[in-house]
Amino acid sequence: MDKQLKAYVGMLDCNHGRADFILPLAYEYEMIGQYASAISFYLEAVDTTTSCYTGLLRAAICYFNQGGRDSTTIDLLKHATTVCNAVEAHYMLSKVYERLGNWMDCYVSACNGLDVFTVKESIYPVEGANYHGLLVQKAVAAWWIGKTEESRELMYELYNKSVKYKDLAFKNLRSIGYPRETFALKEDNCDNFYDRSLNVVKNYAQAAQDLFVLQAIGKKGTYLEIGAGHPIMFNNTYLLELHGWEGISLDIKYQHIAQFNLHRRNRGICQDALTFDYNTIARDIDYLQVDCEPPNVTFEILKVIMENGIRPKVITFEHDRYLAGDDIANQSRTYLTSLGYILKVRDVKFDRQDSQFEDWWILPEVEVNVPRYAENILGIDYILKKSS
Repeated sequence: MDKQLKAYVGMLDCNHGRADFILPLAYEYEMIGQYASAISFYLEAVDTTTSCYTGLLRAAICYFNQGGRDSTTIDLLKHATTVCNAVEAHYMLSKVYERLGNWMDCYVSACNGLDVFTVKESIYPVEGANYHGLLVQKAVAAWWIGKTEESRELMYELYNKSVKYKDLAFKNLRSIGYPRETFALKEDNCDNFYDRSLNVVKNYAQAAQDLFVLQAIGKKGTYLEIGAGHPIMFNNTYLLELHGWEGISLDIKYQHIAQFNLHRRNRGICQDALTFDYNTIARDIDYLQVDCEPPNVTFEILKVIMENGIRPKVITFEHDRYLAGDDIANQSRTYLTSLGYILKVRDVKFDRQDSQFEDWWILPEVEVNVPRYAENILGIDYILKKSS
């Protein structure tokens, strides 16, 4: 037992100003992992008016660290919020609900903490119970309850404003995607878009692929989309469909196609693109998207399509070089070049970091519409003519 702890115990034994030393003693026990003793003294402190909130909060933290007593922890924290509607209790509630996988209550608790957030010093600090810590809790919970765009927006705020959580936020953004509006065409930059006659004021693709295709082909065309994903969010063909394009979208996941056919006019098919019978669709495809996992599968699908006699005028091919290395990127470039395609935008990025994930290809007959070459560039920057 260290000297500080011995001193507090001695003061309690003398029963001299007992209330003044209960919390410090409990905290000392907590810091050395003696949670049972700490809880006993924290709960004794609950009986004193000035220490009630702290006693309930710290006892709950001890139970949380012990594990296996989540219902008790929740009861203590809820009691604490009735004594003092402060940040720490709401934050700890969100942590308990996170551990339980109760994401809605986790989300609500984080929101409650943000609603009452104030900056203050505490002699018994709770790690993470601050504004950015609450944002992390809210962002994670938002993702799990279906508030995907809000989750992205919160993670992007953390990435830009929090030193502590910057790396965590960046890893999550790479996984769940950036907010829809981050690198999209906006009303204030529409005038910079190549072809104003297209009357585009909003796009939907992750890296402006839809704008590139419209620029190369125009308002009317046909597409084959391999790897449909979400029918609208970060979708390369939704804008094309709005402009009257016809097309077919394939995805191996039933839930994607079920949602796709609920929201889209053009057909979605649940099928493995490697075994799909391409003889059942038209040959005259203007745009081909090939985006599957992993990149070697994407490349195999590309070859199957080409070997079936389909020769799209525009191809966006996802090689994920920033994750998978150079192998598939190099193989696909050799292959498409041998078929007469021109690599128009090499190593398109989806953020301003090293995120080179895709190549954009065209046939010579449409090069007049997209004459510039660029590489290692954010998609929207290429579209808005920010490259040389």
